[in-house]
Amino acid sequence: MNCIGNNNVVARSNKEHSHFILKTLRGFPEIKDAKTLFVLDEVKHTTALPVALP
Repeated sequence: MNCIGNNNVVARSNKEHSHFILKTLRGFPEIKDAKTLFVLDEVKHTTALPVALP
């Protein structure tokens, strides 16, 4: 399980994600709600900028 930034969590499986939400986050009385977004497929991952060389 990895935490990215302030609000993002990366889990290896749905089971691991569910355990984190139900057992960890719900243990805090300040947490009233949680939303989940699943990325099904990565189209392109790069940090390179297109630069034309002379």
